[in-house]
Amino acid sequence: MKIGNLVDLYGKEALGAKSGAGTPSSIPSSAAQTNTNNNTTTASLSSVASTLAALEPELRAPEFDQAKVEAIKQAMREGKFEVNANAVADKLITSVQELLSRKNAN
Repeated sequence: MKIGNLVDLYGKEALGAKSGAGTPSSIPSSAAQTNTNNNTTTASLSSVASTLAALEPELRAPEFDQAKVEAIKQAMREGKFEVNANAVADKLITSVQELLSRKNAN
């Protein structure tokens, strides 16, 4: 998956940049400092990077319960799995309503 320029995603103000954002030369001077006396570099994360780092564990979490999937597969093989059509229809309608409300909000 290609991730575009951060300026396109968050805007210049959110990244603390002025012009030419997204290039190494446009990183604010407070983001990285080099101490020429002992050749060490110090870096700090922007608020966007800190937020993304905090969300990383959630993004790496599995999106489904593998044990539940296996139980459903086994029930289907044995002919014991029953679909509640009313529950499926209700959840489908709710999902469509949420999608339409998001579209109308934009």
